[in-house]
Amino acid sequence: MRTFEKTFEQIGYTGDAKNIGRAGGPAVRNGPVFDTYKTIPVGDLLRRPTIIELAAVENSDEKALLIALIL
Repeated sequence: MRTFEKTFEQIGYTGDAKNIGRAGGPAVRNGPVFDTYKTIPVGDLLRRPTIIELAAVENSDEKALLIALIL
């Protein structure tokens, strides 16, 4: 959690991006986050245009954290 907060402070986000980063805090604190059996390496996601279906993420804290990480 400290690393998550420190990173957002160092980047210096403002406005909506900062609010989204703050919203991710409870998701990290309350874990487990992204409780799944199958993961996709970040390199694969960034290699080509990718659609991430956020409607499938039911937990609002996890969804906020995902949005923050995508930004």
